Amino acid sequence: MLIHRPESATHGFAQWAEEKVPKMKNLDLVKEVKFGETAEGRCVQILHVGPYSTEPESLAKLYELMEVEGFTFNGFHHEIYLSDPRKTPAERLRTILRQPVKEKG
Repeated sequence: MLIHRPESATHGFAQWAEEKVPKMKNLDLVKEVKFGETAEGRCVQILHVGPYSTEPESLAKLYELMEVEGFTFNGFHHEIYLSDPRKTPAERLRTILRQPVKEKG
């Protein structure tokens, strides 16, 4: 999961939250949360609306745009999930698909 974090959400805040987690349910993965910065440079992205199983169709459009604009891959694509799949019907899920790129040649 990639999300923008407010500056107030420091490493100290994460430690505080981790201490509170044992008192809460269904938060086993909170210990895997890592803070970091990503400087991937130029990217192309697309908003995919629909089930995860149809993401390849949106990625194909993204890759076609890269070809037209003269870009090539500069790392792996990643996904930013905007919807909660537990609460959102599959046909309304929203995901940003982002691909780091560089100019060809």
